[in-house]
Amino acid sequence: MRYKKKPLGPWLGLAGLAVALVLAAAKFLPMAKTRLSLNRAQPSVSLLRTSLDSLSSSGWQLWCRDSAGSDPVLWQIAIPHSLPLVKANLMIQRKAAAAGFSLSSAVENRKKGSLDLEFIPGQGPGLRISVIKRPTAAQAKNDFRLALAAYEIPGDFGRQLAALAKSKTVKTFIVGRRLEGRMNKEVVNFLPLEPKGYPKVDPGPNAILVDDRPSAIRAKLSRHLSMNDAPGLCIHKGSRAVEVRTVMDEVADFCGKKNLWLLEPLPTPASEASSSCKRFEVKYISPDVYISSQSSAAQTTQQLRLGLALARSRGRALVLLPASEPVLKAAESLLMRNENQDIKLTTISEILP
Repeated sequence: MRYKKKPLGPWLGLAGLAVALVLAAAKFLPMAKTRLSLNRAQPSVSLLRTSLDSLSSSGWQLWCRDSAGSDPVLWQIAIPHSLPLVKANLMIQRKAAAAGFSLSSAVENRKKGSLDLEFIPGQGPGLRISVIKRPTAAQAKNDFRLALAAYEIPGDFGRQLAALAKSKTVKTFIVGRRLEGRMNKEVVNFLPLEPKGYPKVDPGPNAILVDDRPSAIRAKLSRHLSMNDAPGLCIHKGSRAVEVRTVMDEVADFCGKKNLWLLEPLPTPASEASSSCKRFEVKYISPDVYISSQSSAAQTTQQLRLGLALARSRGRALVLLPASEPVLKAAESLLMRNENQDIKLTTISEILP
């Protein structure tokens, strides 16, 4: 069988056109790539600086050092002490990306409170940003205050008084009885309130009850205040009366008129003490650390160390601890060490907000 040969003219023409298009594309693509790279926005140092400067109203401060030749530009930023480094890192990266920068590395040192960022250079030098946290007002002045307040516990009261008299660290004593003579401590009076489980649980004489009339509450408050010349009152933890607004309003009103502050050892969500103090503009304070009379020696030391750390980070801290000899000795041993001499030991009145 013989096949008829078809003409190749049209196909050759199409093949030639395809080859021509491929060659043209190969010639054009490098030019297009070059044009795209030229049109792509280069990292803008001035844009990023303007963007970061806008954060000055939020407590940020920026220092810039120009590059020397091929050295990277170095910027230093001080951020508010309360701002987490993670959040600052994210904010800077977003602003840098908007200005055309690409992150190369980010190293965070939480212990030192610092952050180092490096960005890939464009046509010019690279960019390094070093972030540090501003010191708190207390850190700037090296003014760290720690108040240790010992509270009376069941047992030999005379022994507690003797141990407190020797203590160089405890400056405040919380007591529920009249003291004979003068102490070299700030004295705070306990204020017994109706406890949960009353009357099976006896709060003692002159306790403020939920059903007391306002006049009866004021009379009991006056009797408790007259026990000792005290700058403040300490309400009893775990009471029912502290959860009743009318009772706590009477207590706060009395404290306001007598220029007293109020201490709440263990606040609960249901407590009305803080809210009442706000309404009557009375100074209110609760401890940062509460050491139970049941705490072991190791737990006591650990909690005292926490109090020291809080004093250094916040400038002020309050630790409530039982007036027992082992606890007072542990406090003396830890706080009188050389490394803790930057801490000023004070009364509660000296750290009030």
